[in-house]
Amino acid sequence: MRKKFLKTNYLISNRILVVDDEPGVIDSLNIVLTRNGYIIKGTTNPLEAVELIKTEHYDMLILDFLMSPIHGDEVVRRRIREFDNELYILLLTGHKDLAPPLETIKTLDIQGYCEKSDRFDQLILLVESGIKSINQMLTVKKLKDGLNKILQAVPKIYQLQPIGNILEDILVEILPLINGESAFILVDDIFNKEADEKSIFRGIGVYKLSVKSFIDVLQPVLLENIGKARMTHEIIELDEGIILPLLDDSRKSIGILYVEGKNIEQGTELIKIYASQAASSLNNASLHSLVNTKNEELKRTYDMLKSRYKDTVEALRLAVDAKDIYTRGHSDRVSYYSYKIGLAFDLPETELEVLRIGGLFHDVGKIGTADDILLKNHELSEKEYSEIKNIL
Repeated sequence: MRKKFLKTNYLISNRILVVDDEPGVIDSLNIVLTRNGYIIKGTTNPLEAVELIKTEHYDMLILDFLMSPIHGDEVVRRRIREFDNELYILLLTGHKDLAPPLETIKTLDIQGYCEKSDRFDQLILLVESGIKSINQMLTVKKLKDGLNKILQAVPKIYQLQPIGNILEDILVEILPLINGESAFILVDDIFNKEADEKSIFRGIGVYKLSVKSFIDVLQPVLLENIGKARMTHEIIELDEGIILPLLDDSRKSIGILYVEGKNIEQGTELIKIYASQAASSLNNASLHSLVNTKNEELKRTYDMLKSRYKDTVEALRLAVDAKDIYTRGHSDRVSYYSYKIGLAFDLPETELEVLRIGGLFHDVGKIGTADDILLKNHELSEKEYSEIKNIL
């Protein structure tokens, strides 16, 4: 059986590097900030700190201003900002009068400044405020990156290709949005109303299964929520994944998309947008399939009418020849030479067809003419001649 749907909480702690030439300050900040849930690393050497920032990830740098062999503002100016313009930096100083001017702090993109004291209340507030700002910027960046991925993925799923390929492309493109590994899509067979199978299934990751195998491992709770999502048109979040209803242009349910991943909560808005585009691409493919079906039906009907038309023409041609043995083949020759003359004048195909058929039918009036008039060997009377003129 499949694994149970259990909620997993992923706690992401922010990493802070503390740089101060007083080990006691580092120890104190380590205790206070660790208690508040942050991961702390400290060093008394500003040059070592620069190397740490190059090789490890830190969300924030708390940096003492007056240090040896290089002051904090110079560490930022000559070292850190040369390779990292995004690191959030708080500057500490124990000497208010020796702090760098405000213009320097702005120029170096130092986001905060705090005086040292026995209590760390102000610093903790600055850290918490800075971490909130960092997390918000990360959320914005993830959203921006996710939207860019969607923009890159959408043209692919809108390509006119077999339905199976479209479904597989949808699954492949959605997983990176939430760092996912497994997903499946279940849609009505809107492409073939007469198909024996009423639904089309595709899976990826642990769901890369045949329809029968998928049904065998599908848990009742997931099956129940799939039905609920289809009925209510609502997104349903489960312990390990999310079910997204797929709706056509008239807001009618055409299927569902289920995705499992570690960052479901952060990526929910992105996969909502993507699911909407996936549904539109399926609807677009369905309409194209319908148009193709109608075109094929029209072509078959046209071919049938054309065949019957040709049969009718041939029957009439034979009837004309049978009426007058003396001129048998005359209509064929008129048709042939009329067509050739039309070709010489570069007439379009539609007009050439009119000439060809006109040549065959130009004596069709013979069919309704009495044999004693049509086959008479002597001069026609006025009345008989009038009858002949009606043929022409």
